[in-house]
Amino acid sequence: LELQYKSYLNKPITIDTNTPKSMIYLPLAFGDKVLGVITAQSLEKNAFNDIDLRMMQTLASYVSVALSNANAYEVINTKNKS
Repeated sequence: LELQYKSYLNKPITIDTNTPKSMIYLPLAFGDKVLGVITAQSLEKNAFNDIDLRMMQTLASYVSVALSNANAYEVINTKNKS
């Protein structure tokens, strides 16, 4: 965790009992557009297994499609009001 943080942040972090020990971060992407990120975190080391990762990947895929559909609906709804 400390090594990963150092790769992305220039400031030191404090690791204590409230610091996650296991994390999964997945992009929410639709096509070539990144819509956000979904994450699962645990205070336990090695809390996630391959099934957890695959489930999160599937969830990220569904959420990405839902966000894209919601955006498309908003665009169509806005155009119809004009």
